[in-house]
Amino acid sequence: MKSTSILQILMVVIGCGCNGLENEKVPGESESPTKGHKNIQIDCLQVSYVSGICGEAVLKIEDPRFIQYGESWNGHANVFFGQLDCSFTDPLPKETKFYVSIHTDRVKLDFGCAQCLATVDYQGSKRYFITKVGGCNGQ
Repeated sequence: MKSTSILQILMVVIGCGCNGLENEKVPGESESPTKGHKNIQIDCLQVSYVSGICGEAVLKIEDPRFIQYGESWNGHANVFFGQLDCSFTDPLPKETKFYVSIHTDRVKLDFGCAQCLATVDYQGSKRYFITKVGGCNGQ
């Protein structure tokens, strides 16, 4: 009887400890269920330009706290495909670091600017809508 009670207490303590780690959030990250998928929004993320054309780009994640949002593609690690909103008015130079916000929900972003029909040949699954931001707090 006593050993059963101790075992039950240990299971509860271990279960509570695991749940706490699972829900730990990175600053600037928010997720909520939307239409059967997680709605991801990261308000400020440092990235660099890898490749792109016509309002689409492959961006490399420069902040190690967010590498789970990237994947390997064409010899590059920690990258994702981005549909760029109208805040991107100038060509993106390679190797230059800049700040963006990423979203899986297109509703709040401005995609009303002219875009051509060419596309990036990206076969990965990490795809987000991107807005350019001036910088993160303290950076």
